[in-house]
Amino acid sequence: MSIVRATTRLKTLIGNWETFINQIHTSLVSLGINPLERHFEMDHLCYRCETVQQYQQLIQQLVPEFGESLIESMIGGRPITTIKFHQYLVTDLGYSIPCLEIPAPKAGRSYPQGLEHVEFVIGQKEDGCNDTQALTRFIDGCKDSKLTIADRFNYDAMNKARNADVSVSFDGVFCVKFHQRPLYEVIELELKEGDVVKVPDGYFEEALKREQAAL
Repeated sequence: MSIVRATTRLKTLIGNWETFINQIHTSLVSLGINPLERHFEMDHLCYRCETVQQYQQLIQQLVPEFGESLIESMIGGRPITTIKFHQYLVTDLGYSIPCLEIPAPKAGRSYPQGLEHVEFVIGQKEDGCNDTQALTRFIDGCKDSKLTIADRFNYDAMNKARNADVSVSFDGVFCVKFHQRPLYEVIELELKEGDVVKVPDGYFEEALKREQAAL
């Protein structure tokens, strides 16, 4: 496995991920969860863009210099691209992150640009991503141990057909999600099964026109 520390060039594009992750780690530990001690993989970071133009530009700046695009597909009514880094990002704490998820903004909705959330893998290979047994065990374990984080779980994504998750939001500054399998593994399965919704022809042209008209 190749690793890379915070180069100036990459920090310019996506921000200082190490500072972002350190803040998340400290916040989770304060709620009773230390992902490093539990050997949870941080399988990806998510970076939000304010505009479709920013979304396209960022992908062009990252690929192929820093990674390869695993997929671009329609999810929740907008394109999302997942990039797998040529060299995993690492932090001094010991996290190693293989992927970056970049959602395009939804029409009519605005998000601040920047790193927005991370996701942790709480299951094993054999748990798969088509049920919630391992995730439910994780949730129940947090409750049984009376961890503070258990009182803050958001269960809105527990009913997802594939790789359901629970999440915790920290004052709207960032979010942490827990799911059974890593994003890159789920993507591999979706591509194998043909369970991918392609971006419609003309989508970006129309989206860019709307953005220009709104200026």
